[in-house]
Amino acid sequence: MVACLTVQPFYAHSQSLKGATDPRPQLPIDYISNYNLAEDGTSFVTQETSDKSGYFSYSDANERFAHCTIGGVAYHLPSSAEWNGILSSYFENGVNFIQAGLIQNEIEPISFGDIRNSFASDYCNVGNGITYALRLCKPTEAFNDNFPAAPDNRYRCAYRYERVGMMQQEQQPPQDAFIKVSVYYLGEDFTGTISDISNEEWWDNHKDKVEECIVPTIGVKVAGKLYNYASGGFYWATDKAKYTSIFYSGISTSMYPDKSNLCNVRLFKDKTGEVKPQKPTITVTPNAFRIKVGQELDLNKGYHVDITPAEYVGKYTVTSSKPEIVSYDANTNKIKGVAVGEAVLTFQINDTEVSQEVEFTVVPKEGELEIKHPVLPDVQDFPDLSMLTKKADVAEIKAFETTLGLRHFESTLWDENAHLYVTSSENIDKTNFNRVNYYYNPKDGGSPYITGQINCVGSLSEAEKSQDFAKWLKKNGFSEPLEVITLQDKSKALCVKNQELVLKFWIEKKIFFMIIEPIKKGNAITAPAVEKLYTIYPIPAKDALHISGMEAGIPIALYTMDGSLVYQTSSEKADTVTIATDGLANGVYILLIKEKPFRITIAK
Repeated sequence: MVACLTVQPFYAHSQSLKGATDPRPQLPIDYISNYNLAEDGTSFVTQETSDKSGYFSYSDANERFAHCTIGGVAYHLPSSAEWNGILSSYFENGVNFIQAGLIQNEIEPISFGDIRNSFASDYCNVGNGITYALRLCKPTEAFNDNFPAAPDNRYRCAYRYERVGMMQQEQQPPQDAFIKVSVYYLGEDFTGTISDISNEEWWDNHKDKVEECIVPTIGVKVAGKLYNYASGGFYWATDKAKYTSIFYSGISTSMYPDKSNLCNVRLFKDKTGEVKPQKPTITVTPNAFRIKVGQELDLNKGYHVDITPAEYVGKYTVTSSKPEIVSYDANTNKIKGVAVGEAVLTFQINDTEVSQEVEFTVVPKEGELEIKHPVLPDVQDFPDLSMLTKKADVAEIKAFETTLGLRHFESTLWDENAHLYVTSSENIDKTNFNRVNYYYNPKDGGSPYITGQINCVGSLSEAEKSQDFAKWLKKNGFSEPLEVITLQDKSKALCVKNQELVLKFWIEKKIFFMIIEPIKKGNAITAPAVEKLYTIYPIPAKDALHISGMEAGIPIALYTMDGSLVYQTSSEKADTVTIATDGLANGVYILLIKEKPFRITIAK
């Protein structure tokens, strides 16, 4: 048998050399280039951790590197699905460097070479900067219609992710900081589980056949200034809506960028080494829109239409099944709600048969609330309230909604922690909800909650007085009378509680909203019960944010949702730390206390 030789100098990309008696199929790691693209855009840097990598805008990256040849080898800018074969698609459901836990049967869309399938992955996050994974496995279902389920385990591999040299706060160059991705081919014959490969002894015993890839984390340039050096890595994908991001806390190939930022480029090899066009794909998200009469949707400014490869970006036509309901203006690339009703818009890539249909619902303009029907007092149509009082489980939520049979899953794309279920048009007369949204993020230290939109009443006073509305609430677990309360913005709301949960109704932008959340003490977020160390208040923060339960010397950092550091300090003494919000914009932030993330909101 031919020996397997691995040449592995420090910080170098290693490639197993396998003989004919040790065959394996081509894998995602075979396609990613060894190095980042250099500043000139025509060559690669010569070291994997070099700080001479180029930084490019989204348009520059797509126009120049859709297909290119460097050193006689054909490359292309990868899609997020190709990045998925190297990294993980979602931080919450994949590689997490700071929170230990096991994630199983995560269905992911992955593309490499001529392969375009859904695969299953298991992730074992150790919590110390290392994650083990069993990936490219046969899934139980497809991610979506564009990525059919892989038929077997021929591509199955063990992965190991290691955070090296990265810091929680940005540093000054040069500094070696990167993610090391190690891959070992398993194939069909492997009969073990994620627990078998989730230890260093296993990897040490198999090191002769391990292949590695280094992905530097050298920040992003915004308005000419370098941010997140050694604390984050940002790489373009061809998808109009996405780029790959690497943080101290984890990895996501599905972030939504500001396309004017300058990110790094890592090219992937074409399958044959020749410039061969990729099959075009189009994805419109979400797959259903709801707009008002007279409202326009500008496709030039949104990130609704994703097309790959780059040569097809922007080259599509839109056709409406009912222009009298929803119209499309090709000159302005705008969609407009013309009249109340429903229409199907077909998005098709020019000169191809590749298309996607999207349902549009047009509702009345601003004015009275839209009421679909009177209150249905006897329906049990509430969402799965059990996720608010125990550990949230995506599969259990999906099973509950499937059994209920009123709502269909629509999207997590606007927020990876929010799972939106929309009432199907044929069921709208069977439920008092238009939609419900399950939100949970166990990493932010806060409570899960569920929001919804009500379709059966037009005002708070009507809801308060309606016996049918009260009967409906009682039918779904809330038997106490509604109480009028005042919210932080001085507006009125309705509130009712049971032993564990609090339910509130309010009107905003002519929509009748609902939120259900666990009862908590005061207006504060408390860390999980296993570590009751800190209390963060008020939420949302107005003039200042206070953190109590602190010890001296604990590092504190505040990041925007795109990973930019906006505040950092260390507690000088025990008890309470105060962060003034002057100079901070309203919005959602990630507060890191001793490397533990909490999602907080500033609303001044």
